Amino acid sequence: LEIAGQIQRYMDRNLQAPNYSTKTGLGTYWGYHNLIYTYSKILDTYSKNKQLPDSVGVSKLIRPVTVKEVISAAVQVKKEININHHLPSSVFIGGKNINMASFLKLLIISVLQINNNDLKTLINVQIFNAPSQSQDQMKTRSMLKTEYIEIAKKVDSYMNRNGNAPGYATALK
Repeated sequence: LEIAGQIQRYMDRNLQAPNYSTKTGLGTYWGYHNLIYTYSKILDTYSKNKQLPDSVGVSKLIRPVTVKEVISAAVQVKKEININHHLPSSVFIGGKNINMASFLKLLIISVLQINNNDLKTLINVQIFNAPSQSQDQMKTRSMLKTEYIEIAKKVDSYMNRNGNAPGYATALK
């Protein structure tokens, strides 16, 4: 209830939901999507028992994924793009459908981990928003590994700072 009170006070002051809650003992940040998931579970219990639960199980909405799972999902996305000539709206990974902006983050992290010979570290699925606008002036050419790794690092940094996917990335050439 303490967390619910903090969230309510934040919303009253700022007229919007917080991106996360920090005072939880559940980790440094308790994200917006997990806040919704947890309070939905609480009210689901209330709807059945007509009382708030004494405790509620807290778990991540989406489990961490492996590089292998991201690769498998990437193969499926590429096939769908080749067949339908457009991006799908979501991809199934980690037992859930996630939006393409969130999948971009998984792709970027996977490429960077593979480049560092790290195929074992699990990747936390984070929810990102799509860019409000996209710009594309790409020319058909070969992109060197050094270039796509550098772009991946920049996109990763941008997404960490801004909470959404970039509308474009700048090529090195």
